[in-house]
Amino acid sequence: MADDRARALVEFVRTNMLVGTDGPITPETRLVSDGVLDSMGLVLLAGFIEERFGVRVEDADLRAGELETVADIVALIDRRSSRSGRVR
Repeated sequence: MADDRARALVEFVRTNMLVGTDGPITPETRLVSDGVLDSMGLVLLAGFIEERFGVRVEDADLRAGELETVADIVALIDRRSSRSGRVR
């Protein structure tokens, strides 16, 4: 994984919220659909994203599946960071 953000997200999921899988977590792993995260885990992940990356995660993002994979989350961080003028 070349991106530090992706590494931090995978590590957070692996250490704090792994629910129902023993397999590897990659940027393409479907976190909710594959049962890696439950709904509470998704909310906690959103809080981590906001705290670590300074990017607001809206309720609509959770419902729309914007946080399905780590790659999706990194793209969301990029979009929100560029809109606010922040680059991390």
